[in-house]
Amino acid sequence: MSRTSVLILAHLRAPLLVGLVMAASAFATADTPPPEVVTAEVSAQAQAVFDRARDQLLQVRMIDRGTQAQTSIGSGWIASPDGLAITNYHVVSQFVLDPDRYTVEFVRSGGSRGPLTVLAVDVVHDLALVRMAGDKLPALQLASTALRKGDRGFSMGNPHDLGLTIVEGTFNGMTEFTLTEQFNFTGAINAGMSGGPAVTLDGRVFGVNVANLRDGQLLSFLVPVRFVQELLARAPRAAPDPRTLRSMVERQLLDRQNDLFTRIAAQPMPVAPFGRYSVPDSLGTFMRCWGESGPDRTKPYEQAFKTCDAQGSIYIDGNFDTGGVRFRHELLKSKTLGWLRFSSLYQRSFARDTPEGDTTREDVTPFRCHERFVTHDGGTMRAVFCARAYKRLRGLYDVRLKLATLDSTHEGLLSWLAVDGVSLERGLAFGKRYLEAVRWTK
Repeated sequence: MSRTSVLILAHLRAPLLVGLVMAASAFATADTPPPEVVTAEVSAQAQAVFDRARDQLLQVRMIDRGTQAQTSIGSGWIASPDGLAITNYHVVSQFVLDPDRYTVEFVRSGGSRGPLTVLAVDVVHDLALVRMAGDKLPALQLASTALRKGDRGFSMGNPHDLGLTIVEGTFNGMTEFTLTEQFNFTGAINAGMSGGPAVTLDGRVFGVNVANLRDGQLLSFLVPVRFVQELLARAPRAAPDPRTLRSMVERQLLDRQNDLFTRIAAQPMPVAPFGRYSVPDSLGTFMRCWGESGPDRTKPYEQAFKTCDAQGSIYIDGNFDTGGVRFRHELLKSKTLGWLRFSSLYQRSFARDTPEGDTTREDVTPFRCHERFVTHDGGTMRAVFCARAYKRLRGLYDVRLKLATLDSTHEGLLSWLAVDGVSLERGLAFGKRYLEAVRWTK
C-alpha cells in the first residue's frame, strides 16, 4: 500500500482524543456546539475575516448509527444559499463506504445542527459536496483571481474539537513533484480542520484544508478552489442513493489511473544506468528518486539502492490509501563471500517482502502470484508477478513485480515494483514494460 508517508490528513477520529482534547471535553461534546476560539495572537485582519465567516462555517460529524455517538469530525462551509456545502472526502469516507452504519451531521457556530446529505465526491482531489436543509443561507464566495506567492491567507476550521479557529498563513503556490494538485500553505492546519475554507483577506475561498506535513514546521496543503467549482457545477438535482457513492469512487479512481498510465505508455520507458545494468527511472516530474551507495566496512558485501516514488496517493479510508506507483532497485556485490554465501544473501534479499502499510482484510484479498524465468539478450531473470483485488471497490487491483538477475555468482540486481489501484490489465501491462526495460549494459 502506498500511504502518503509525509502527510497527515487533517480530520480527527475518536482514538485521537487524548491529552488536551480530553481535557477539553467539558466544553466540546457531541451535545454542545463547538465554541469559537480566536486567540489574542491573531491580527485585527484575521479577527475581521473570522467575524464575517463564522455563520458560514460548519463542523462535520460522522455518527455511528448504533451508538448515535460521533466517530470522527472535520470541518466544512456553506457554498450556496440553498444549502450546498463543501468538506473533504476523507471526512465523510466512512459514510461513503458504509452508509448502513453511519450518518453525517453538521453543527453551526450558533449551535444549530442537522443532517447532511452527501451528493457527490471527488476522491482524487479529496472533496465532497453535501447538502443541508434551508434556503437563503449565508454562503462564502469563491475567489475569482489567482493568489501570488507570499499573499496572506486565512484558514478556518475546528482543530481537535476545540472550537472554531482561524489561522493566518502564507500562500506559497502549487506543490511541485506530485500527481495531486495542491497549494502549499504555510499555516498551522491541524486535525479536525479538514474541509474548512482557506480565504483571502476579503473573505473569498481560494482553497480547502486537506493535510499537513508530519514533523514539518507549519507546512500545510490546500485543495485549489477550481476543483470546488467543478464539483459544484455537476451537483445533482436530487440526492443519489447512498449506495451509488461507492461506484462513483470506483469510477474516479479507475479514470485517474487510466489517464496516468495512458500518458506513461505514450513515451518510451525512462531508463538510467545502475551498476552494469540499465533500469527504469523516474516516470515524470511527479516522481522523486533517491539513491545511496558506497562501501560499508562492517559488511562483507557492497550495496547500492535507488527508490522512485510517485507523490500523491489517494485516501480511501483510515487504513487504506491507493493510486501509488513506486519502485526500488538494489545492487548487491561481493568479492569475499564466495558463491554459496552470496547466493544465500541474495535469496534472502529476494524473499524480503515490501511493506504494505495498514491495509486490512476488509479492504483487499490476499496476493496471488505467478513466478517465471525471463531471458533477455544479456541474461536471465527470475520474476514474480502478484496481484490482489479490492473487496469494496470493484475493478481495482494492486499489482506487484519482483525480479532478480541470475547471471553472476558474486553480483546481482534486485528490483521491486508496486502499482496501486489500477485495472488488472493496466497493472500487468505496465509490469511487463518495466520488466522489459531491465537490461545488461556490460
